[in-house]
Amino acid sequence: MLNGPAINPRPPPQTQVRTAGSHPHARVYPGSAPPCRRHTTGKKNTKASIKVGALNMKGRGKPEDDKWFHIWQVMREQKTGVLIITETHLDDEYKYNVDSLFKRAMRIEFTPDPEAPTARAGLAFALNRNTVETDNVSTTEIIPGRAMILKMKNVDGSNLSILGVYAPNRPYQNAAFWRDIKAWYVAHRDVDRPNLLGGDLNFVEDALDRLPSHPDSKASVDAFDELKTYLGLMDGWRETYPTTRAYTFMQAPSQGGSQSRIDRIYIKRDLFEDSFEWEMQAVGIETDHRMVTMRLTTEDAPTIGHGRWVWPAHIIRDKTLAKIIHEDGLTLQNELSEIAQKEINGQWNPRHNAQTLWADFTSKMCADARKRAKIVVPQIVEEIAETKNKIDLIENDEDLSEEDILLSCVVLQEKLTKLEQKRHRDTRLTAQVRNRMEGEVINRYWTGTN
Repeated sequence: MLNGPAINPRPPPQTQVRTAGSHPHARVYPGSAPPCRRHTTGKKNTKASIKVGALNMKGRGKPEDDKWFHIWQVMREQKTGVLIITETHLDDEYKYNVDSLFKRAMRIEFTPDPEAPTARAGLAFALNRNTVETDNVSTTEIIPGRAMILKMKNVDGSNLSILGVYAPNRPYQNAAFWRDIKAWYVAHRDVDRPNLLGGDLNFVEDALDRLPSHPDSKASVDAFDELKTYLGLMDGWRETYPTTRAYTFMQAPSQGGSQSRIDRIYIKRDLFEDSFEWEMQAVGIETDHRMVTMRLTTEDAPTIGHGRWVWPAHIIRDKTLAKIIHEDGLTLQNELSEIAQKEINGQWNPRHNAQTLWADFTSKMCADARKRAKIVVPQIVEEIAETKNKIDLIENDEDLSEEDILLSCVVLQEKLTKLEQKRHRDTRLTAQVRNRMEGEVINRYWTGTN
């Protein structure tokens, strides 16, 4: 805290303007009356693009460490608007419990396995209430526990239809699954064809998407190709990266360590130009799948800015930055003392006063923080970035044999998974500490969570 004499934040009295009808004791300002705050309707403003993801959560986890807490953390950190979640093992009772915990943050729509909802299969859509409209949402079940349509509003108010799928693993069941979905759409011609299809498809179209490379069941490939053609869909990630090797499912080293890109998102061909940021990434959840994501906008979507810059948490305790701010603060304190004395004597300068000095100080402080943030990178973030780069280089090295790639990537993928889980746990611990300190006190944090 800066110590010094009290500072008069306003200039000496000048001609004052009071608006008609104002309270006689209301605060008045020199010059023109301040503009009124614009009235807001209370309707949530959506972003100019929607981030859609797909993740196999591999069951709901242990009772003492529910995976839905981690699902919400990932969606919040990644600003994911809609997440297609497979292998949820969700039933009505458990879904009620999840809703009671996250009703202000997420809207969940699901379809359980009809025979063993808590033991196998299960498909869900999780919608982030902070980034997408969740009022005008409807779902249509095609195959219980395996395929469901989500209908919602896009950023421009148009209808957006997303088909979530969790295909069976056995080849003959997988092929029948795609044929059944096509037959359903043929029988329901009044239903809009999906803009997006995503989830765990449990097969690949191209041998390039497996390590070691090998073609999948021809029956599955052909059946899906017929569905894909009928719906007018295309593999957005593969279209963006035609020759890149990358995988979303990693088998355990004890089982051979093979990898595949079975988690995918497909998009309508005429919408591909409106999509961007086709990515796949490891998450800190206990699963052997990576999350695949993309962003979808529209031609009429509003243009938005970059948002308000926020200090990265890792520079708050940076000693070098703290020293710079401390020295600038001492200089500011001396200047404010001089300004205060001049204002007492009636010498107020509109271009050089307490307000302008404070504005200059905060601007320089943020500029220094931005520069420092580019230099000081958290060790775990740096390790994650380096590991990802190594994996990408090895997977796409044409001079290496598939056996060498597999052996190298198994180790690196395991390392990346552990790093992501550590980063995820650290973030979660920080949130838990804050909740412990502020969760029972009436403040901004409390009102935001309640």
